[in-house]
Amino acid sequence: EVSFNWAFVTVPFVGATPEEVEDLVVIPIEDEVSQVDDVDVIWSRSRASSGFVWVEFKEISEREFDRRVDDIRARVFALDLPEAGGRHKLQLAAHDLE
Repeated sequence: EVSFNWAFVTVPFVGATPEEVEDLVVIPIEDEVSQVDDVDVIWSRSRASSGFVWVEFKEISEREFDRRVDDIRARVFALDLPEAGGRHKLQLAAHDLE
């Protein structure tokens, strides 16, 4: 059995250019998420009016995954993102493949 655990963070930033989204939203989120234990890969996408960050963890237990997600949630919501960024939306998923 191989476990793939990942988390998604999406953030609206209405009216912002892709460059503004990257500089003011996505990079700060990436910087915070990169400090979380057991992160293996971080991908992101910046486009007009929204940003998306995908985090893949190393193979960890479900319990450790839950802890890491709590850490991501706390770090992301503690960021001082631009007011135009609206509310962050943290979407989570954990999957096991046999």
